[in-house]
Amino acid sequence: MRIPIFPLAIFPLPGEMVPLHIFEPRYRQLLEDAEKRDIAFGI
Repeated sequence: MRIPIFPLAIFPLPGEMVPLHIFEPRYRQLLEDAEKRDIAFGI
């Protein structure tokens, strides 16, 4: 299984909501691709 990873220096608990401000183009693309493919991404 391959999961896209968004690197952050936090450790959220499973199911925890984390507000994100994504401004780098590569990470905006990562999240757009994950949404289009209806897959989760890791933090």
